[in-house]
Amino acid sequence: MYVTGPITSVSVEGTTAVFKGTASVTGLGADSNVPFVATAVAGGPGTTLVLEVSGLTFNEFVLEGQITVKG
Repeated sequence: MYVTGPITSVSVEGTTAVFKGTASVTGLGADSNVPFVATAVAGGPGTTLVLEVSGLTFNEFVLEGQITVKG
């Protein structure tokens, strides 16, 4: 699966950022102009990023590095 497209809005509350936009999706859930929501929580390895697109939800975990959220 490949998801690419512009982010049209961002909201930040505490250590969580929510990105919304429309995407072109290839592979699983393939389509164009598909709305997506990506929710990122600040933190290092083990912190989460959840992508909702094409009626699917992907729960991802940071293995290396850091997500930083600044409001």
